[in-house]
Amino acid sequence: MDTLFASSNSMISILATVFTGILAAYVLLRTLLNLTQDVKEPPAIGSAIPFISPAIDLWRKGSNYWKGPQSISFVPVTVRMHSTLMKLSPPTNQMISKDALENNGAVFGTPKVFHPTLSPGPQLNTLNRKSVQVIAASLSKFATSGSSMINLFEWVSLQVLAATTESVYGPQNPFRDPAIVAIRLKYEAGIIPLMVDVLPRLSARPYVQAREALVQSFVRYYQEEGPKSPEASPLIQAHYKVHSSAGIPLEDIARLDVAISVAIISNAMPASFWLIYHIFSDPVVLEDCRKELSGGVKTQDGIHRIDIDYVKNRCPIFVSTFQETFRIHSTSVVSCVVLEDHLLNGQYLLKKGGIVLIPASVQHRLEAAWGPDVDKFYHKRFLRETRGKRYNPVAFRAFGGGSTLCPGRHFAAIEILAFAALITLRFDARPPNGL
Repeated sequence: MDTLFASSNSMISILATVFTGILAAYVLLRTLLNLTQDVKEPPAIGSAIPFISPAIDLWRKGSNYWKGPQSISFVPVTVRMHSTLMKLSPPTNQMISKDALENNGAVFGTPKVFHPTLSPGPQLNTLNRKSVQVIAASLSKFATSGSSMINLFEWVSLQVLAATTESVYGPQNPFRDPAIVAIRLKYEAGIIPLMVDVLPRLSARPYVQAREALVQSFVRYYQEEGPKSPEASPLIQAHYKVHSSAGIPLEDIARLDVAISVAIISNAMPASFWLIYHIFSDPVVLEDCRKELSGGVKTQDGIHRIDIDYVKNRCPIFVSTFQETFRIHSTSVVSCVVLEDHLLNGQYLLKKGGIVLIPASVQHRLEAAWGPDVDKFYHKRFLRETRGKRYNPVAFRAFGGGSTLCPGRHFAAIEILAFAALITLRFDARPPNGL
């Protein structure tokens, strides 16, 4: 018994010594950090265990350590949107929430599969080619009807809707059904009430019904093997492959598709409308844009063609008009959740759990960035010779920025530019009664 008692005392002594050593090392490292960290320096990262925590994280995560979100992130907003707006099943919601902040997680990992289909290259070229073909065919048919009185916004919206959805979904495109197009409009009008999520089946009943009708249209799309069509885009094929491989039920894949359809359609429609409006509402803008575009038209066998690369690279006034349209009319707002207390710019404390809203309209109306005529639409604003220097890219957030940069921006830009170019070259327009 004496020996056992002695051994116990010895073990306690060893543990006490180890604990004291660890505490002393921590105090030493903390003191060293405080002594070497100047108040003017940025806050130290990974300071839970000074000097040690960053080394451990760097060893565990490699180069991803530098890319992972630290204090403020868009990801929780995305997760909440899936949960409330789409009403995913609990198992699927848990799946997409798991490891959401990791680069290989459900939220950050999945876009890596989609980006190749939306980044400059063969897959994006195929997507844009189909979109432009749909637009060109529709405009040719429209031209045969002679002069027409139209509601410009509704007409432009339908053109963009058809071009986008045909190029993405292929022959089984759910939006070929006019009833589904009308339901989509109702659903989009109810996004805010659905996000609020207060007794939605009572407070937002029409929008819930619209959402469920859209979901069922996409369920039918998958049941009819729409993504397997050779004319379906790599984007929708990758979407189906990733989520079905992860074990997500068909109905939940359809719910995610409703969200994707909103993302790929909703911004391109008003952007196309405003660009066409500004071109045709000012004779000077129309003349400048039409003159540039006409220089790229080639005629063979009675068919007129223009290369979209010419439009992007050889029509600076036309592209500047496109950018100015986004600067004036963009209503995008980036929403981020504060993951931990963060001192912004050394002045403003952002507390954990808070929401940071970054509206593009504020940055787009900064007089310091754009000059005293900031509130005026000036179609040559983005020309280098106009500004004397390149605009500050931080002040221009047409497609978001950083981790929230829109992955579909290249597709949307080409589609909008091509549509507006064809309209500018082929048609004249004026308000009714000459107003």
